[in-house]
Amino acid sequence: MAEALAPRAIPVLDLADLGDLVPDFELVRGYRPEITWPSPTCTLPRLPLRLGATQAP
Repeated sequence: MAEALAPRAIPVLDLADLGDLVPDFELVRGYRPEITWPSPTCTLPRLPLRLGATQAP
């Protein structure tokens, strides 16, 4: 029972870490990151990425 109540680590993904996992990406053109304030957490509601950003169309 105590194991079920133990605190758990919440995974956090830093954009620097994302570059190691997916080396070829960029933010979707025109996306403007915004966080509504006040907010209980400082998280983006979405993060639209374009994968394969440097490949020719």
